[in-house]
Amino acid sequence: MDILKGTANNLQGNIQLIIESAGSEFFSLKNYARAKVKYASKVGGCITDFGKPYAESWLGGLIDYYDAIQGQFKDEYGKDVSATVAQKLFRTNTLFWNQHFGEHEVQVTGMLALMDSTKVVDKATGAEISLLDAHDKYGSFLFDVVVDENGNKTRNYKVQIRTNKTLDNPEGELVDYDEKQRIEVTNIMHALNKRLHGVYNDFDKSVLQKHSVGRLLMMYRKYLVPSIKRRYKKLSFDDELGSATEGIYRTFWKTFARDLRTYKFNVIKQWSTYTPFQKAQIKKVIAEITIIAALVALIFALLAIPGDDDEDKIKDSYAYNFILYEAIRLRSETKQFLPFLGLKDFYRTIKSPSAMTGTLDRGIKFFDQFLFTWDPEKLDYQRKTGVWDKGDNKSWAYFLKLMGFSGNNLKPAEAIKAFEGTLNK
Repeated sequence: MDILKGTANNLQGNIQLIIESAGSEFFSLKNYARAKVKYASKVGGCITDFGKPYAESWLGGLIDYYDAIQGQFKDEYGKDVSATVAQKLFRTNTLFWNQHFGEHEVQVTGMLALMDSTKVVDKATGAEISLLDAHDKYGSFLFDVVVDENGNKTRNYKVQIRTNKTLDNPEGELVDYDEKQRIEVTNIMHALNKRLHGVYNDFDKSVLQKHSVGRLLMMYRKYLVPSIKRRYKKLSFDDELGSATEGIYRTFWKTFARDLRTYKFNVIKQWSTYTPFQKAQIKKVIAEITIIAALVALIFALLAIPGDDDEDKIKDSYAYNFILYEAIRLRSETKQFLPFLGLKDFYRTIKSPSAMTGTLDRGIKFFDQFLFTWDPEKLDYQRKTGVWDKGDNKSWAYFLKLMGFSGNNLKPAEAIKAFEGTLNK
C-alpha cells in the first residue's frame, strides 16, 4: 500500500469536507468536528463486525442503513469492486480494510456530519434533537422482524423520531422514522459525495467515459468533472440533492467579488443583502483560499529551516520529508481549480500518466528485463538511479515498480522530486 498517496487522498477528502462545512449549507464545521469525534469513538465497533454477514455494531449498522460507502474500490488482486461488495469486504478482509481505511473514514465522517445537522423531533419527549443523537439514543437500526404469509422475513425499522417542520407540513408530524425519510437523507449524502469526491458509479458516468479513449483518460481522474462543475457550473437544480447548485466561484464572482469592486472596503455592509445560498458559496471560496494559503505558508516554513548540520539531519528525516511531500501535494491538488492561478497544477494532473498506461508499461519492462535480458551489464544498475543504487538488480526493481513500490512510496524525499518534476517536464 502506498502510504504517501493514501494519506494524501484522505487529507484531500477531509479538506473538501472542511470547505463544504465552512459554507454551513448542509452541515457546519461544528457538525464536522462532532462527526470526527463520533467516528473515532465508534470505529472500533466496525472491527467487531469482522466475519459477520451483517453489521451488528452501532456504526456498522448506520453505514449499511444509509448506504454510506460509495464509489469503486480495488481488492487485494487489483480487481475493481462495487460499493456493495466493498461494504462486505470492510467486514471480512483485513487487507482491504487497511488499504481503504482512509476512504472509509472520509465517507463515514461526511455521513455523520450530515446526520448531526439534520434535525428531528424525539417522539418520546417532543424535544428537537439531531438525527445523529436520535440514532445514538435509540440504536443505529432498531427494527421488528416481520414474517409474511409465505414465511419471508423483512425488517420494519422503528426509530422513534418524527420529521422536522417543512413547507408542506409547518407543524411537523409525529411519525416513526420511515423508509422515505431514510432515502431522502441517503440521497443528499450520495449527491454530496459525488460533488466532493467524484463520480465512480456506472449510472452517473460522464459523457467522456462512454468512449474508450475517454475511459482511458479519466481513469482515476473521475473527480475532475464534478470538481470543475462544483466550482464553475451554471445555476441549476439538483434533484438528488434537493437543492439549487451553482459553481462556488461563479457565485463568488457575481456577488462578493463584484461588490468588492463596487463598494471596496464597505462590502461588509452588503453582506446582509446576500441570500443564505450566496453566503454559503462565498464562505466555501474563502475557506478554499485560506486552506491553500495555509499550505503555502507551511511549505515556506519547512523550506526555510536553516541549513546547518543539525537542521540538515532534520531535512534528511522521514518525518520532515513526509510532511513536506503531503503539503506540496495537497497545495497542488487544492489549488488546481483556482481561476488562472491553478492552471499549472491542473495541467500537471492532466498530463500525469494514466493508471492503465502506467501499469502496462511497467509490466512490459519487467517481463522484458526478467525473461529476455541476458547481457550481464544490463542485469544490474551501473550507477545510482533515483532510489536504486549501483549494483541493484533491475528485475527486482522493475517487479517492485509493477507492484506499486516505486521507491517513492517509501522515501518521501524522492516522492517530492518526482511530484514536482511533473510540473517541469
